[in-house]
Amino acid sequence: MIFLTRTTMNAIFTLLLSGLLCLGVATGLAGCKDSSEATQQDSKVVEYDQVKIRQASFERMRKTSREFLTKESTKNPDGTGFATLSLKDYINVSYLEEFEKKYPNLKIIRVMLIIKGANLPAEPDPGLPLKSQLDAAISFRMSEFVRELQKSKDLDPKLFSADEIKRAIASAQEYVDAINAGNVRTYGFAVQGKFKDIEEMARKEYNGKEIRVINVIDRISTGELPFYPWDPIYSNDGKPLDRNK
Repeated sequence: MIFLTRTTMNAIFTLLLSGLLCLGVATGLAGCKDSSEATQQDSKVVEYDQVKIRQASFERMRKTSREFLTKESTKNPDGTGFATLSLKDYINVSYLEEFEKKYPNLKIIRVMLIIKGANLPAEPDPGLPLKSQLDAAISFRMSEFVRELQKSKDLDPKLFSADEIKRAIASAQEYVDAINAGNVRTYGFAVQGKFKDIEEMARKEYNGKEIRVINVIDRISTGELPFYPWDPIYSNDGKPLDRNK
């Protein structure tokens, strides 16, 4: 038989109480951890759902735009139409020349050039050869970058640190080097032609290798032609696209 003195019983009670408190704290901490993980998981689910919602909305827009073009080509096949074509990736600008050779009845009238991530719009004249105008637009941008490069080299070392000047020169040089290397890309352009010819092109190219969206556009009250090429989005089965290369 074990006899417990009051002192021994107090000690045991204290140990038991301490153990219960520790267990409670540990359980609470585990609960907090589980709760935090659950919150993070819920956040990922919400983010995933939002992406899916945006993707579904985007796909509805694509489908609606495509259906609208078909209706327009049926109602007014020989009428002059305009459409913005958005691509699935950032593609070398030489693609535009290939496109116009493939569809001689369609003329490219707007182009979004992209050089090292910078958007540089151009407006070719449909009555002139496309290549010479693209070359002229790129040459003009080159002159701008060369000017920026020279400005960077001429920065006052009293006002800018050596590192700041070095970074400015390197940044401007990147654009010059990209153009010299032929690294000029596009992700969208606009065409004009008869609705029936735009529709014929769409039947061949829509959902094909390059073209992601075809939006019919029209002149607004000021006479301007709105031009909004979609950046590559929800394309290539989630493959990352490098806008800045």
